Amino acid sequence: MEESNWRLLLDIAGAVLYELQPIRTSDAVKLYNFVMAFIRAIWQEGWLLIKNVFVIITEIKVSTILFLVGWFIGWYLFLIYEVAQLYIIVTMFVGIFTNLGTRKDGELSAYSVFNDGHRSLLGSMTADDIDADIRNIRGMRHPSAENGGGFVQFDDIDMRALN
Repeated sequence: MEESNWRLLLDIAGAVLYELQPIRTSDAVKLYNFVMAFIRAIWQEGWLLIKNVFVIITEIKVSTILFLVGWFIGWYLFLIYEVAQLYIIVTMFVGIFTNLGTRKDGELSAYSVFNDGHRSLLGSMTADDIDADIRNIRGMRHPSAENGGGFVQFDDIDMRALN
């Protein structure tokens, strides 16, 4: 082969090897700068996160902390006996039923079965309303309207109970 052919072959091989480099120097510098900026941001935000967690922890009541510690101790004991799932499910039900609350006198429920005479709130949709819409009946009376039921009127609301 001639000298020029060898030179061309070496230039092609050099170009191919250059393209096959895992990373170029300029790219490595960009990557280094990006990683260092990311670490600096995480470091700064990390201190802010630690500060915020500390503030939140100091605002929690002692009774709440004791309750959580007791709950985790109970969970750990149930975990030892391999019934931790049952413990979590039971504590969820206990949490639901202990936080249901009670209604004050004169306060209306969104569910008509809990109101006197099964009266619905204005704007609520009942099965009879859907039936009337399907049959295209306008002004259909609620079946419980005869015995004091129907919709709750504005006059029925005790405004003192709401305050």
